[in-house]
Order: sequence, then structure tokens, then C-alpha cells
Amino acid sequence: MTPKQSALLLCIFVITLTIMSISKVRYAVVFNDYSSIKRRDSICMEVPELVNNAIHSYEVNELRRNLGIFHPHCLRDHMQLFSHKFQERRNITKHLSLHIPKSGGTSLCKSALDDKNFTASTSNCWTGDFCPLWCGRGCRFPKRVTCAEQSSLKFNFVMNENWLDDLCDDWVYSILIREPVSRAISHVNHFLDTVAARGHEHFQKSKGWRLSLIQSNYMTWSLSAGKSATDIHPKYFRPSREHLNEAMSILRKIDFVLDLNYSNEKCNKVIFKLMGFNPTKIGNSNSRSGYQKDFKKRDYTLLNDLDRELYEYATKIIDVDCKFFLNL
Repeated sequence: MTPKQSALLLCIFVITLTIMSISKVRYAVVFNDYSSIKRRDSICMEVPELVNNAIHSYEVNELRRNLGIFHPHCLRDHMQLFSHKFQERRNITKHLSLHIPKSGGTSLCKSALDDKNFTASTSNCWTGDFCPLWCGRGCRFPKRVTCAEQSSLKFNFVMNENWLDDLCDDWVYSILIREPVSRAISHVNHFLDTVAARGHEHFQKSKGWRLSLIQSNYMTWSLSAGKSATDIHPKYFRPSREHLNEAMSILRKIDFVLDLNYSNEKCNKVIFKLMGFNPTKIGNSNSRSGYQKDFKKRDYTLLNDLDRELYEYATKIIDVDCKFFLNL
């Protein structure tokens, strides 16, 4: 190859990389900065290109929800396109549910264990480093799980009891949520009554960091620690306001967001069916009575300021999802 030909090939390579970079940046701006959709009416014309240029199929969930919140007419115009992309996601046979304790995940696990279409490990559906960090006796330093490791699992339904690492293209994702203050109080009650009471020495020595983890903004932690805890182990990471947008971004990409206390029971049933579950086998409440600990609601309201904002935002996502799912 002559020097002139080499220079020409190098030039073409640089131009190609530049075009790809511009495309990715433009795509990222639209997907990650949802306010840009609100500002630009012209976005509706660009939707097919943005969808087709998505690097990962779960990113289409984010665009669909942004449109549903800010430009519902645009979502209606492209309903067929988004329906097709959603059905492609449904064809994925492996399902990971990010378990926010005391939100109904245990009922979801039991339903999976009873369903012949799902295979799961143990009675709690978690395996390996998805073990419950907040209460597991042998789960003191779970490591991050790569997509390659996750895809090598022999089960097609898994409950992740910790933080969410990178989303993987060959898995469908779900999360069950609950009003944060009542959830946190229930979570702490559960820890004190059934875990610390076991009397194991390691629980007494680690009660401090475990309680600080579960009583304050646990949902924000579980959605943001994977990306934001870069210099410390995620169990020592505590989210602040700067991490709220990261949690919201991950939430927008998750395929199914559910609240068992959501007002539209019909919608919840439809979502469970789309997930492949029998809704009659899953309760319609994620609360439990009988706890006796005396907690001040005001204290837990202050401790969970980020989770309260995230929950309010998650409810908006469920609202637009219901309109979409009920029209499939």
C-alpha cells in the first residue's frame, strides 16, 4: 500500500469515527436529558432514527417514557414502532428483578418458583453475589456482577438483592417499589426483629452500617451505587442529591416498574401478564401489619428525601407505562 493510500484510509477512518461520535452524543443528549424533549417539538420527526440508532434495546424504554411524560402525542404517533420494540424486549427469556425489600419482591419470587416457565435458585430466588448484603450472614462483600457472569447463570429468573450493575442486553429487568417512608420503617423493623435477633456476632458488629444502609434512601442507593460507587465498595456508598438523576436514568431503562399499591389494579394485572406472571398468584399489597417498634414517621421522612422524590418520579413512569401497556 502506498503512502498516499494509507493516508486516504486513515482519513476515512477518522471521518467515520467522528460521525459515529456525533451520532452517539446526539443520541445520548436526547435520551439522558429529558428536558431537551420538552424544548424541541421537532423531536417527533427524529424518533425513528433515534430508536433505530439505539446502542442498547433497553434505551428505547427511556425514550418512550420521556415522550410519554413530555410529548404524549408524539408517543401516540409512533405507537406501532414502540410496540414492536417492546415486543422484541419481551422475547428475551431471562429476567432479573431488582429487589427493594418490603415492596413485594418475595411474592414475585414465589410466583416464579411456582411457574414452569421460570427457573430460580433457592427459596428467595437470589444466587451468588446477588445475595442480600443488608442481612446475609455470608454476604459481607459481594462483588460486582458483569454481564458475562450474569449471562452464564443457569437460571432464567433472578432476584438481585443488592445494587444494580450494568444493564445487560440479554436480560429483561423489573423493579417493585413502595412508598419510601413506610417501606423504610418496615425494612428496619424486619432487620431488627428477624435478623439482629439471630444473635450472630457479626450482626452486632455490623449493625451500624447495615442500619445506615437500609433506613435512608435505599432505593436510590440500589439504582445508583453500581455507577457512582467507584472508589469504595457499594455497601459503604451513601447517595446524595447528585446521584438522584443517575437513579432516575436507570429507572427509565428498566422494562417493568410496579407498585402493588398503585391505584389502577387493572394496569398492574396487565403488567404482570406482560412479565409472564399470573397476577392472581401475586398479592395486591406490599404492606404488613404486626410490627411493634416505635418509629417517628417525621424522622424517616427526612431520612428518605431522595427516595421520596424518586418514588414520585417512578409513579409518573408507571402512569405513562399504563397508558402504553393498556393500548398494546
